[in-house]
Amino acid sequence: MQKFEAQLSSLPPAEQRWQSGWLSSLISNLLITGAFVATYWWPASPSVATTLSSLALFSWLIWFILWFGHLTHRLKISEDKLNKQKND
Repeated sequence: MQKFEAQLSSLPPAEQRWQSGWLSSLISNLLITGAFVATYWWPASPSVATTLSSLALFSWLIWFILWFGHLTHRLKISEDKLNKQKND
């Protein structure tokens, strides 16, 4: 059903992935974490360093929630297929 829906969509597959949220979230997480690791904020401004670390942790938490939701959805689809095969 998802493949059929993807065929009906006028958006290219890369754009569909971008709009689903996980790719944009992953890219932003890598950028935030990279900015936090590449710069040495602690002695310059502890408040900025705390904000960056909080932002990095929060963004990784959001990405994990998106990933877990996707995994749960895939498992639900597999379970539905199995139940359908058992009923047929």
